[in-house]
Amino acid sequence: IQWARPLWQQSRADLRDYLRRNDIAWVDDPTNEDETYERPKARKALAALAPLGITPEVLKSVAMNMVGARTALDYYTVEEARRLVTFEAGDVVIQRRPRPPVPPEIERRLWVAALQYIGGSDHPPRYGAMIDLDAGLVTAGKHTLAGCVVTQDATSVRFARELNAVNNEVCNLSSIWDGRWKIDGPDAPDITVRALGDRIKDVPDWRDAGLPRTSLMATPAVFDAETLISAPVAGYKNGYDARIVADFGSFLLSR
Repeated sequence: IQWARPLWQQSRADLRDYLRRNDIAWVDDPTNEDETYERPKARKALAALAPLGITPEVLKSVAMNMVGARTALDYYTVEEARRLVTFEAGDVVIQRRPRPPVPPEIERRLWVAALQYIGGSDHPPRYGAMIDLDAGLVTAGKHTLAGCVVTQDATSVRFARELNAVNNEVCNLSSIWDGRWKIDGPDAPDITVRALGDRIKDVPDWRDAGLPRTSLMATPAVFDAETLISAPVAGYKNGYDARIVADFGSFLLSR
């Protein structure tokens, strides 16, 4: 069901005038006058602020301007993502100190989007948490936030899934694992998909995948009961393939 408010830009007084002119009755919502709710309190506060020029019309205009600014920022974030972001088997790698430089707000938005895309959160991290992330990268070169492991080197910042965040993620072969991964291959009653984890020790050629060990440990693997039979992202396919159902670019465009 889609709910819409087609008259949200019309004032209550204008709507009532229209109804009176057309001899149409209406019903008042009693909660609109009940100051135990936030909305009536806000209306009362606005009435007190009106002599200072802070009116609903002014606030509406400010909000519309902010929507326009956000639309522009979203557009340039997508454009810079095409220039600065590399997608590596589930990891998001963002170039640092590019030429020409990227504005700090656009870089922040790319980082936030990477955290939400990998971590699967509906809400962005708090501003303070982003400050802590930046400080952690400066002091230690590594930081965990929002179910992600973030590392940096001289040229880039890598956002990968944190193993602890997916240790209990288990699904069958027909399901999407961790909200992003689909495994294709032969199915059987005891086949499950879960994180590779420390069973990476059973994949002798994992280094050939070209990804950090911590990244690979948080990728999907196929188990028959407790027996590892495939780790597709780590290079041990054994008849199975792993694919991302929606890449980072698609995620940015859908927000």
